[in-house]
Amino acid sequence: MSNFSPALCKRLKIQGRCFKSNPKVPLSNTAKHISEIGNVAESVHVDLDGTTAKNRKIENARNNLPNEDTNSIVSTDNNMQMQSKLRENQDEEDLIGERIKKKNEKLRRLRLVEHYRSTKDFVELDKLTKKWLAASQNAAQSLWDALPTPKPSMADFLKSMNINLNLIQYNETEDQFY
Repeated sequence: MSNFSPALCKRLKIQGRCFKSNPKVPLSNTAKHISEIGNVAESVHVDLDGTTAKNRKIENARNNLPNEDTNSIVSTDNNMQMQSKLRENQDEEDLIGERIKKKNEKLRRLRLVEHYRSTKDFVELDKLTKKWLAASQNAAQSLWDALPTPKPSMADFLKSMNINLNLIQYNETEDQFY
């Protein structure tokens, strides 16, 4: 017996999606049953248009189905197509969302750079550079003064600390800052 509802069994039978085994055929006659199926398959009559009698019966049955069954089959197919399209659209939406996040982050960084460039005046930068130079020269002079005697020359002292003489603006020949 079938565990399916009669309506579903009918629909499956019409669509050719079910197989009912023949309980009358004993297991010992399986080979005989298979040969009978082969003989039946060889004797199938095919019309000139390429359809068999069984296919014509199935198509006629499908055409004679009530509208509700046909609509439910079509709606099921439509639902499956819509679900696959929704999944594809969701994937595309996720990719676009990631691209938007990246673009927003890049835009935020560009705005930050623009803000710093507009607020930092080059005159102020020049003042800060001169202030740093004076502080570094004073620190170098204080460290050199704190050295015990015999003191090396200021140029040798700065070179031993790996300080570029041009960067700190020290003239080696005159032995003074310029």
